[in-house]
Amino acid sequence: MNVNSFKFATFLILVVSSCFLNAQNSENYKFIRFEIAEKISFFDIDSYGNIYTIEKNNIISKYTPQGKFLYSYSNPNYGTITSFDISNPDKILIFYKDAAILLILNEQFAPLINPINLFNLNYSNISLAAFTNSNTICIFDQSNYKLI
Repeated sequence: MNVNSFKFATFLILVVSSCFLNAQNSENYKFIRFEIAEKISFFDIDSYGNIYTIEKNNIISKYTPQGKFLYSYSNPNYGTITSFDISNPDKILIFYKDAAILLILNEQFAPLINPINLFNLNYSNISLAAFTNSNTICIFDQSNYKLI
């Protein structure tokens, strides 16, 4: 898929998603214009309709459903962001695989706790981290093919 096709597909997904997110408001249905920059490598939408983007330079940004910028977060000390979990928008989980670091941030990207260093907990090959339905952190040990 070339860059223009990717940008168009991403834009289309955002527009269609925004229509469904605004379906509760029957007074007006309007398309939300959201500019997609070439520097975006990933995006997701939380349960409130806020849009989160990860730029290729590892900056996470948060936008309103209307596309207005709210907050950004970056920590270049930990390297590349492997994944992030916004299933609970008030408690955002960011995972840096190479540094084996888990960060938990609030809705304004302020740290809720100190970073969790998985190397210090004797986990050396974790490839994925996410919150469970019971609000605990689940990690996947790739060496042992085991969920922890």
